[in-house]
Amino acid sequence: MLRIFNQAPANLWNCAPHELADVLGGPALIHLPGQHSQPLFVATLLHGNEPTGWEALCDLMRKPDARSLPRAMTLFIGNVDAAREGLRHLDGQPDFNRIWRGHQGPEKALAAQVLAEITRKRPIACVDLHNTSGKNPVYGCVHRLDDASPALARHFADTLVLVRHPESLLSIALSSLAPSITVECGKPGNQIVTARISERLHALLANSSFLSTADTPRTPSPDTRIMHSVARVRIPEHLSFSMSGADADLSLAADLERHNFQLIPDGTVIATVRQGCDARLEACDDNGADVADRYFRREGNTLVAARAILPSLFTPNERIVRQDCLCYLTENVQAADGG
Repeated sequence: MLRIFNQAPANLWNCAPHELADVLGGPALIHLPGQHSQPLFVATLLHGNEPTGWEALCDLMRKPDARSLPRAMTLFIGNVDAAREGLRHLDGQPDFNRIWRGHQGPEKALAAQVLAEITRKRPIACVDLHNTSGKNPVYGCVHRLDDASPALARHFADTLVLVRHPESLLSIALSSLAPSITVECGKPGNQIVTARISERLHALLANSSFLSTADTPRTPSPDTRIMHSVARVRIPEHLSFSMSGADADLSLAADLERHNFQLIPDGTVIATVRQGCDARLEACDDNGADVADRYFRREGNTLVAARAILPSLFTPNERIVRQDCLCYLTENVQAADGG
């Protein structure tokens, strides 16, 4: 299932995401040589509708000096079949960012082979590039604060989110191997962001000395905004929902995505509940406990915030709400860790 290339196929860097399935033949690892042999690992298109990472790599590799990279790169191009259709993943497929630990489906062998190849290459750092379906700033997800991961994330973004679950994420699976992050690049189609990610990758290839554990501060600088993801919010499968005002068990507020990374006051309306329906949201913390009552309450025919909350990844895409979640809730890392 996995294709491995020791050089880029002809004309690869001019391919749009929907063309990659035909060019690569499936999920692919591409090893690119560089002046320093220890590679940077970069993953993209784990979700087929998140193209900014691929577009940034194409921008980087089309530059005149890309024939001689300052450092080797190993690329993983993920769900190319979903990219052909412009979807997060196809019906019947798992989420390609949930297969890296504990997955028992057909993709288990693919995940094992990719992880074995990356381990063999001993990368200096691992960067997984994603988009969000709702309006969000560019931010970096880190999984450890005791290594160079925060410095790596700050190389791409000013906002960091500490994420410890699910353990099946690719960047979590790699976090014991090297500094490992996910970069969420906001919504697709922002050429300024694409150019910025391309420039940051080039800079990282040219100079990774700031990742040295001897030189990297153990504590992030005071001007770094770090939050901790504390709950994943989902709509129960048996409930219907709408974001367009159509009749449903839950009619969600139409402008929820504008609240991403903004503090929502206690009492803010999240959804209207159908008359006579006992609808609620699910919110699970890192231990799998249902903490919905901590964050949401029922007031008449509405669901409202039960306290001031700081959401991220609110999405207006109803398919993604079903496939993944409605949003995540965060707190600043000091409050979340009791410090």
